[in-house]
Amino acid sequence: GSGGGSAGEKKESAPKHNSVLTKTEKTTIRMSRIIVLFVLVLAGGTATVLTSMLTTDWEKQDFESHFKSLVKELNDTSKLIAENGYYAALAFSTAITTYAATSQQSWPNATIASFEAQCISYRGATGAHSVFLAPFVTDVQAWNQYSNEHQGLVTGYNSNSSSTTVDPIAPQLFRRQDGANVAEITTNPKNDGTTQQQQFLPIWQACPAPADPRVVNFNLLSVPQISAAVTVMLDTKGPVLTDVVDLSQELGVQELDLEADALADGDNGPKSVFLFPIIGQDNIVVGATVAFMPWAQLLSNSLHDGSDVILMVLRNSCGQVHSFSIGGSVTTYIGPGDSYIDPDYAEFERVVLFGSSQINERTCTVELHLFPTMEMEAMYETVRPEVYTGVVAGVFLFAAIVFIAYDCLLDLRLKKLSKAATKSATLVASLFPDGVRSRLLDESAHSSKDVTRTTRGQLRQYLNADDSTRLSMSGANLIGIHSKPIADLFPNTTVLFADIAGFTAWSSVREPSQVFTLLESVYSAFDKSAQYRGVFKVETVGDCYMAVTGLVSSDTSWIGFDWIGF
Repeated sequence: GSGGGSAGEKKESAPKHNSVLTKTEKTTIRMSRIIVLFVLVLAGGTATVLTSMLTTDWEKQDFESHFKSLVKELNDTSKLIAENGYYAALAFSTAITTYAATSQQSWPNATIASFEAQCISYRGATGAHSVFLAPFVTDVQAWNQYSNEHQGLVTGYNSNSSSTTVDPIAPQLFRRQDGANVAEITTNPKNDGTTQQQQFLPIWQACPAPADPRVVNFNLLSVPQISAAVTVMLDTKGPVLTDVVDLSQELGVQELDLEADALADGDNGPKSVFLFPIIGQDNIVVGATVAFMPWAQLLSNSLHDGSDVILMVLRNSCGQVHSFSIGGSVTTYIGPGDSYIDPDYAEFERVVLFGSSQINERTCTVELHLFPTMEMEAMYETVRPEVYTGVVAGVFLFAAIVFIAYDCLLDLRLKKLSKAATKSATLVASLFPDGVRSRLLDESAHSSKDVTRTTRGQLRQYLNADDSTRLSMSGANLIGIHSKPIADLFPNTTVLFADIAGFTAWSSVREPSQVFTLLESVYSAFDKSAQYRGVFKVETVGDCYMAVTGLVSSDTSWIGFDWIGF
């Protein structure tokens, strides 16, 4: 009794079976999950940022590419405008010369009856605001007499006048000087008492007709910019484009009651003067057509309809700077200076030279500095970067969700397998000792690998063999199982076979449920005692209970105590 108790104290519980996964394996799996998830998040974030950067860069490239195309278009158009202006002025000047010759008029005393009609096509081709015919005059007195006698020819077509009477022209050549609005021009005496001839360039005919006829006979050579341009025109006998000129400062707008936008910088913005020589007999320059061209009107239609708005800064070598807005066929004057340039777009500056090879620019060369605008860039700011970025982020988010869901399902499946494996291990543990159980499980794992590795080749060998060879190939050899029997020698063991006396006769007259209840009750008690005492139950066959002791301990003295207690 005492020996059995001691044995029971040493063998209180059944062997504990390890989990399917070790702690290290669980840690490895957990870290692998974290790493995979981190890689997914990192890859998704990187792809999202790169997508945003690339799509934004694509929009910027489209914006820059379109701006360059607008610059090229304006460069080509500006040259075409200058060429068209030259040929239109040439045709107009030739028509004037031809009319004067056919009507047998001698310069400067020449008046073109169809001047305004011919001027309309010239203005339409060049965008000129006002066009004047100005002959070169050396005999002031003769000219004053001629202009007064023929003033009806230059005032009669004034359609702007609502009065039945026509205001007279200025009775003589004049210019602004010494603070006076109108000053008479006479010949200049020499030191020896004689007089020397001085050349003048009075306005004679105008298109459209001036609101105040007193502008006629104004000496254009009294304007410094025009005088410098006339000098170049006489030297080259070719057309000249001046810098920006405000003729109202020379004429006196209030005193002469000129239209505010006729010659001054009104809504049309700054103007330059385009001088084209009139060649008379002996290839002598006898006069000039003088066109006042607003730059806003001159550069209208520089871009195609519907084009984006860009900023144009007009700079000339005379130091004048003016800013315009060009959008489609409309050019709008913004104001003087270049303060309208957005610093964010200064790096995109492009320069276009305005002019033609036939037009002399010895007075001032003109450059058009072009810049994109915020309004233009807004046309290329779309939702594509956000959409593409959202799609890429969504793909990676979906992948992460799928991974997490798959991992959860896999973990759930693993837990189920772990429970099943634990149950199986418990069952195996109840049937075999620990040493046998471990070797049985290890051999099963190795044999499963061998089966996977060799089955295909052996199956091919079996199919290719003849009938006699097939008969010699066992099923175990065919599937690649070459297991050895598990047998260990235990020299000090006792095997028990226990039968219930009279069980056969008793069970023959009982219900199956009664028989089952009896066996279940008896064998459950045996199992508990065997587990407690360390006796290994082998099996039960009917009413026979088979058990063995001495498989674990090498100490033979414990065997007797095990059985005594059992």
